[in-house]
Amino acid sequence: IRKHFGSFNKGLEAAGLALNTVGNRTYTENDLIEILQQKAKELGRPPKQREVKQWATIRNHFGSFNKG
Repeated sequence: IRKHFGSFNKGLEAAGLALNTVGNRTYTENDLIEILQQKAKELGRPPKQREVKQWATIRNHFGSFNKG
């Protein structure tokens, strides 16, 4: 759906369904980098994917979690 419509919500919209608004937030690249830096500071090391709530957004934006 994301590949074809650009986002899950755009797919829902195209199907005439209600948009998913739970947890919907738009992050800038700087926001994502800041989240990773803050988590690394807390942990004292680079975070693992499962340790960052926004891991899927980071993966989608940078192509993989490790590229973030």
